Amino acid sequence: IGLEPEVRNGDPHIALDGGTDGLELVLSLIDYVHGMVRKGGILALELGEEQVKQVSEKLEKIPLWENVRQITDLTGRRRAVTARAK
Repeated sequence: IGLEPEVRNGDPHIALDGGTDGLELVLSLIDYVHGMVRKGGILALELGEEQVKQVSEKLEKIPLWENVRQITDLTGRRRAVTARAK
């Protein structure tokens, strides 16, 4: 739903199913990597444009992460979030 045909028809279903709000896997990943990222390590997440704000806000609330940034793609749409481990 709402995906471009080349994404919907080309990517594996498991890569496209983010749960009811579309962020289930992403939010689980943020929690999962908590003990794996070294100081100064970077977390980079490619997201849907409508998900960037919510993910950025979640990362800003977690003491492990700093320098949370929203990244725009070549068309100017916010499409990714990066954060550095403290």
